[in-house]
Amino acid sequence: MPPHLLGDGEQVLDKLAQMPVTYWKYKWQADDAVPLIGPVAQDFVGAFYPGEDDKHISTQQADGVHFAAIKA
Repeated sequence: MPPHLLGDGEQVLDKLAQMPVTYWKYKWQADDAVPLIGPVAQDFVGAFYPGEDDKHISTQQADGVHFAAIKA
């Protein structure tokens, strides 16, 4: 894996600590829909996967970040 994507575990933890975690809904969801909680894809991709699609967080991407953070 190219080193610019994740760095060491401490760098991953620092990025996670700075990432906003908010309640949000998809644009197509009704106003009374139960909101989701977590980072938005744009923030996640900006922190960890430059150049990837900034509209989705794949489970593989999230798992990789989670494992790197756990190892730290």
